[in-house]
Formats: sequence, C-alpha cells, structure tokens
Amino acid sequence: MINLRNTNVYKISISEDCCPSIETLDFMFNHHLTEIETLPTSVKFLKVYSCKVLKNIKGIRDLANLQKLKIFACPELEVLPSFERLSCLKDFKMEDCGKVEKIQGLEHCRSLSTLCIYWKEFHLDKETENVFQRFQNGVNLVKSDEKLFKGLFFIAIKDVDLADVEDLKDEFPIKLLQIRKRSHENFLTKMYGGMVELAAMPSFTRKEYYQESLSEIALTMEEDLDHTYQNGRSFLRDLKLVTAQIATKDWTPVDLKCVAMKVNILHKNLESAVREGQLSMSGASKVLVNFDTQEEIHDVPIELGDLLIEVQDSGLELAPTEESISNDKVLSDLRSRLGTIFKRKRVNGDQWHSVFQSFLGDLIERRCDRVQKWLCSNTS
Repeated sequence: MINLRNTNVYKISISEDCCPSIETLDFMFNHHLTEIETLPTSVKFLKVYSCKVLKNIKGIRDLANLQKLKIFACPELEVLPSFERLSCLKDFKMEDCGKVEKIQGLEHCRSLSTLCIYWKEFHLDKETENVFQRFQNGVNLVKSDEKLFKGLFFIAIKDVDLADVEDLKDEFPIKLLQIRKRSHENFLTKMYGGMVELAAMPSFTRKEYYQESLSEIALTMEEDLDHTYQNGRSFLRDLKLVTAQIATKDWTPVDLKCVAMKVNILHKNLESAVREGQLSMSGASKVLVNFDTQEEIHDVPIELGDLLIEVQDSGLELAPTEESISNDKVLSDLRSRLGTIFKRKRVNGDQWHSVFQSFLGDLIERRCDRVQKWLCSNTS
C-alpha cells in the first residue's frame, strides 16, 4: 500500500518496475497535485480524495486489475480517461467533481456492480444537515463562552455493515472538512477546535458492538481529551447548569452563572462556616472545600508556647448554634477541650485564664484564616 497525504508534489508517476506488486494507492489532501500519470497495473484499489487542483488522472486507463475506484472532492478535475480496459472494476464512486462532463467506456466494465456519482458540491442526508444546523445555531448563541469549547466531536454511526466501514471512514471526514471550510465561525472549529472522530458501529445484536466499538470509543476519549474536570461532582454541576440554561433559553456565559451559583452557595453556608468551620449542607460532606477541585481547606494545630494542641477546626463550635444554647455553654465546652490537654493544676488561676484566652484567640484566628481561604479558593 502507498499512502500519499498532504504532500507538495505536482505530478505523480509510479512505474511498473518501481512497485510491481502494489495493490492499494491512496492520494488524499494533496493540494498541489495537478496530474496523476503512470500507475502500476497491479493496483486493485485507488482512492483520490480532496486534491483541489487535480485536473487529470491519466494513469487509470491501463489498470486492468483495478477493482475499486473512489474519487472525491476534486473540483478542478476535468477529464477521466476511457474505462474500456477496466474490465475488473466492481465499485466506482465519484463525488464533488463538478467539471467532469463525460465518462467513457463504462459499458466495457463487465464486473461493475456499484456505481455512485454525485454531482452536488456538498451534501449530507437531511437529518444530519438538520442536526448540524442546530449545532451551528447553538454556537452562534454561546460563541463568546470559552468554557464550553473544550470537547471532541465524536460521531457514532449505528448499524454499519462490515463491508462499508472503510468507505464510511474515508468519505465522511471529507464532508466534515467541507463544513469547516465554509467559515471560521462553523461549529466544528469554534466548539471543538476541529477535533473530530468517527466510529462506525455495528448492530448492537453483534458481539463486535460490545467487544470492539465501545472499547474504541472509551480509548479515544481517554487518549484524545484533556481532563478539564478533576472530579465528577464539578462536571455534573456544570452539566446541570448548561442544561438548565438551554431549557430556559438563557445564553449568558456559563462562567458568569457558575460564579453566581458559587456565590449563592457561599452565602448560604457562610454563617455555618464562621460558626462551626464547616458547611451546613445535609446529605453531603460538610468539610470546607474548593467546589471545583474538592480540595479541602486544611486545619493547622494550635501552638501554646512549646505545646502543639491538635484540635480539629471543622465542626468546632465557636458560637451558639441555637437560641437555646448560650455563650457560656460554648465557652464551657472549649474550656473542657483545653483542660484535657493542658492540665489546670499545672498553673495558678491567672495563668490558666491567660492560657485559655490565648487558646481562644488562636482558635478564632485559625477559623478566620480557613474561612478566608475557603472564600478565596471559590471566587478567584
């Protein structure tokens, strides 16, 4: 097999002596190629795709063993040689070659079973066109929002026969390339940076669907995409937000909505964070965290002179939580905590109260520092 893609050659001529047994030739995206001259007669499969200035393919006429011929998106191609010697040709497809006016010798292709010639400059089936148009309308509405445009456009086409997989993977990218060339504002470029993958899926009743196709999709996602989200929680939050915006036709940037949502959560939990060093959310982790990364705002031990006191800040009440609980009760609990670590009988009363006052001051300072870090990590 010879695969010539994205070259700068102007003319191609491959002699019989050079490649006497080559069976497959693939010329794709050779935008300077104007002519294909001599080709080895051993060739059975010839593909010519998206050669924009190609005008002549003389080398076809002597390919007596050619069985498959595909010519796509060659708008300057004007002449095809006579097919009278292509007696083995079984499959001939040509699309988007609008200047070709005549194909001679097809009556001599006795083995020809598939003939597809499309004279349209570009076409997709109506359903696909409608889906793509909705994508285009969407990108025009949210085109200023960079947060959304970090994905891979993955197309899974179902119920593809094994015999058609290769053709589909060759032809469909050509159609998508036409979309990308229409303008820089097309949805493939704006939303996905031109990153497109195609999967030809067999029927779900066949084992290949589960053994190969799904594994191929998973592998593509893992290899081709950067991990924008560090955890499922933040991804789910943004997904719900985008879905809600679409449902309400709210096209304001997602980033602004995320900030507003974070501010709302911070506002609801600020009192609890100051009072208890944790969130007031029920049914979830109450630790102060960065909402995007789920990284905890860690405690630091309290230092009283040479003594390190390990008192966990999260869940430690520094103010009454209910009207029925007095400040005296909070102070009594804190005094008991200190008493279990720093025995009161080691010092006199005045010294003890001085130590207790320093302890309270350090607890308050640590709480303020943790709450401030929590606020900054979720608003920066």
